[in-house]
Amino acid sequence: MLAAVSLLWLTDFVHGLSPAIPALLGALLLCCPKLGVLSWRDFEKRLSWGLVLTVGASLSLAQAMIHAGTVAWMGHEFVRLFAGATPSPMILLVGIIIAASLVHIAITNLAACVALLVPVAMTIAGTAGINPIVCALVVTIVVDSVIMYPVQTAANLLAYESGYFRVADVGRLGVAMLGLTIVVSLCIAVPYWGALGVTLLAP
Repeated sequence: MLAAVSLLWLTDFVHGLSPAIPALLGALLLCCPKLGVLSWRDFEKRLSWGLVLTVGASLSLAQAMIHAGTVAWMGHEFVRLFAGATPSPMILLVGIIIAASLVHIAITNLAACVALLVPVAMTIAGTAGINPIVCALVVTIVVDSVIMYPVQTAANLLAYESGYFRVADVGRLGVAMLGLTIVVSLCIAVPYWGALGVTLLAP
């Protein structure tokens, strides 16, 4: 069963099915009479309904914010905030890092958050004379590494439901990771990219 689901995932370029379809088919076969290894009662007990509902609500909220124009408004306001100011490139990068981590709390899906923030960050970089590639790379690092709330990733939410840590613990770790991300981005990543030819200031 696992091999069949994995095969469907690996051959999506042939059949074009969404990754969710093979997963649902596998779950269906698990509970299928005379074929599956779980009864519906056992499946219901082991399934984390809180995880399903939370992730579904988060994705729905993100899509609603995108279609309602809330996300575009946030990006416009952020660009307007820096339009008349001329902070140093490093200070601007710190502002982008903090803003990206805050937006990621509302837009929990990683791909959607990156797709939203990268164009905004590149627009800000263009108005401030900073290399847009550097800003885009910094945004991807922030979205992937700074987690302030368990619902931001399914893996963290699944671990949170084990009961071994609290929301406050995730928040403290997120603040620490935010500080570490700022240090790593400014002191390691930016100089390293500069050595590769991707300088902080726009060419």
